Amino acid sequence: YVPLLIELFGRYMDKSLEHVRRNFKTVCPLPLVNQAQSVCKILEGIIPKEPVRGAPPPDKKLMEYHFVFAATWALGGAMFVDKVTDYRTQFHKWWVSEWKNVAYPEKGLVFDFYVDEKQIMMVPWSEKAEKTQKKADLADRLVNGLSGENKRWGNAIAEFGIMEGKLVGDVILASAFVSYAGCFNSHFRQILVYDCWMYSMANYVYVLKKGMDLTPGGPDESKQLTDWTADLALLKVTWISGLFNPQSFLTAVMQTTARRNDWPLDKTMIITEVTKKQIDQIEQPSRDGAFIHGLTLEGCRWDEKAGVLDDSRPKELFVSLPVMLIRAVTADKAELKDAYRTPVYKTERRFREEVFTAQLKSKHGEIKWTLAGACLFLDVVQ
Repeated sequence: YVPLLIELFGRYMDKSLEHVRRNFKTVCPLPLVNQAQSVCKILEGIIPKEPVRGAPPPDKKLMEYHFVFAATWALGGAMFVDKVTDYRTQFHKWWVSEWKNVAYPEKGLVFDFYVDEKQIMMVPWSEKAEKTQKKADLADRLVNGLSGENKRWGNAIAEFGIMEGKLVGDVILASAFVSYAGCFNSHFRQILVYDCWMYSMANYVYVLKKGMDLTPGGPDESKQLTDWTADLALLKVTWISGLFNPQSFLTAVMQTTARRNDWPLDKTMIITEVTKKQIDQIEQPSRDGAFIHGLTLEGCRWDEKAGVLDDSRPKELFVSLPVMLIRAVTADKAELKDAYRTPVYKTERRFREEVFTAQLKSKHGEIKWTLAGACLFLDVVQ
């Protein structure tokens, strides 16, 4: 940079300093050496202190634009302006007429522009001001949004503190329920939990969460068992997630169908079909298979209108599947076209827990859903 700067100082500074001294008036007296030092200080903030090793030589045109920018502010920035005389405007007119190597837009003074290094031209400060204002507006919105989050986090911390005080009582009650209430139906569970245990724990000064519900998810097992034992008929819809050995249930479906149609069992396979119905919409058992429910999708979702797999929605990790029909067919008649062979696992662990393979209709190939890790679970801990 040094040889180029020496050349620019020699070309611009001698004549400019002498003209400014003779023709213009500053707000306060400024020695010529101070004005020259101001040019150097401004350039220090623009030009890198040490060039990177191996970097190309400086652009002479860009260097001259930076020098002119520094010189106009160092020499003309302190010009006196009042109602009678405007030395800043006079300085602008003299500079653009005297030094023509650096072009300025027609409107505005030399002080209204900065150097655009990409285009190597003088650009109005107003353009940079607009961009800066947009950044400031975005920052303001971010700060306001975080202030709301700060309040929410404070409330959440306070709630966690309350929950911590009730944790012991909740754990004791839940443990007792798991250990002792499993063999009773819903009616006796209600009596044990709400009439006996909660009353006893209140006497022992254990704090519990209000409205604590220990009723397990899914259908009422006692009602389902009562309905089944009344006539020992096949259930309308089977909660496959609640079966101790779901593979046995699937094998029973194949055996029943194979015996009815006189098919060899080793050439029979299970195929699946997702219905558009929920549990309460099934009026009677299937004639050629069995309706099941309790399956959960991960890595994708089920489009009920189109009846195909689709991409997951944002922040939606698991999706419950509607009632599914499972039935047995011979292997040569199984229609697997346009279907993703979806592995069904017992839990989210997946490893060595595959129960069977379901066929879910899809408009995309199997590679897409394999890469997405799409599968079905019998049980999900959310």
